[in-house]
Amino acid sequence: MIVGTIVPGLAVERHRENEKLFAQWSIPTGFNIKGMYFSVGHAFLLADVETPAACYEALEPWGTYQFQVIPVVEAPQMMQLARKVGDWRDKVLGG
Repeated sequence: MIVGTIVPGLAVERHRENEKLFAQWSIPTGFNIKGMYFSVGHAFLLADVETPAACYEALEPWGTYQFQVIPVVEAPQMMQLARKVGDWRDKVLGG
């Protein structure tokens, strides 16, 4: 999940630039958008990101936003990973 928040205090013209940019923007290879949503002052993207470079290329044009990239996985995979990490922690910490 990628959460973008509008940078406060920018001139209105900077926000209008996004409309022009978006009309000409192409989604980079390796950045596979599954959903894109907007609310007042925020953008939300759910994407399969193949490389850090693809993520950078996708987000860099939008200087009017500050982004937070949050890794998300489906519940069954999360449970499997949680067990794996828990086993590793117990092994290392002797728990």
